[in-house]
Amino acid sequence: MKLLKGTLVILLAVACFMPMAAQAEPLGVDFGIQYNSDYFWRGFSFYGYTEDAAKSDATRGVFFPWVGYGFSDFYLYIGGEIAESLMAGDDATDLEREWEGVDFILTYSKGIINDNINLGLKLSYFYYPRSREIGNGDFNDFAEVSPSITFSKLPLSPKFLVSWYYRPDKQTYEGYDDYDQQNAKDFYYQLSLGHSFNVTEKSTFYLGAWGSYFWYASYPTGERNYVGHGKARRGFSDVGATGKISVSGDSGVSFSASYNFAYTPDHDIYTANAYKDQYHHWTTFAVSYSI
Repeated sequence: MKLLKGTLVILLAVACFMPMAAQAEPLGVDFGIQYNSDYFWRGFSFYGYTEDAAKSDATRGVFFPWVGYGFSDFYLYIGGEIAESLMAGDDATDLEREWEGVDFILTYSKGIINDNINLGLKLSYFYYPRSREIGNGDFNDFAEVSPSITFSKLPLSPKFLVSWYYRPDKQTYEGYDDYDQQNAKDFYYQLSLGHSFNVTEKSTFYLGAWGSYFWYASYPTGERNYVGHGKARRGFSDVGATGKISVSGDSGVSFSASYNFAYTPDHDIYTANAYKDQYHHWTTFAVSYSI
């Protein structure tokens, strides 16, 4: 998509060439780009396989260019999803093409009880224009509502998150005439722990871990449930750990890099992918600029 590729070029230019003079009054606008070596999403790798190489070592990365604006207790994020194969112009798959998209996310965060507890809410809409022309003709757009609670002053700041998904389009799926009846029934539950360590005055190191359960009804298994509908995929989707270093430079420039590992315990989830891999390793690299 030309719009997304143009956005990527602009954001790279912002990160590399924007003047370093500090603003007297910050505007609250952020620009950035992140690269993930594997697009791991809630139990499986999203991109990277081809018809003749359906195996885990065929995973490929994805770029996330984005812009954000903070106001009061809210933060508005607009970002892109572009598989690296599309950027390189090589053997991009139809899956990588149809999931090229734009993310619209609004978050709210509020500390209560002397900031001992943080309440969060994330409202998201994921827009995939190419999906209307590729695949089975459905569009892949979906909305997500994610409330969360974080016990900020407890050791490791435990956080519990629940996500509910809704697909506005009636989906079709081979062998399931009733597939659309599953669309509004996806739930994702996650418990995470973590702690940040100050390395220097301008750098931190974060260690985190999480465990998640996914009720993935919109992508049913080959079985039928007791009323004859497609049986929901369900199970512990990802148990993982991350280590991330973040460095704040002069005049609003920041860098980060992370190493991540996740294990997918349940058969229903890891068989949703073209290759059946339970172990996932990936890295991320990001640069951002705040004005």
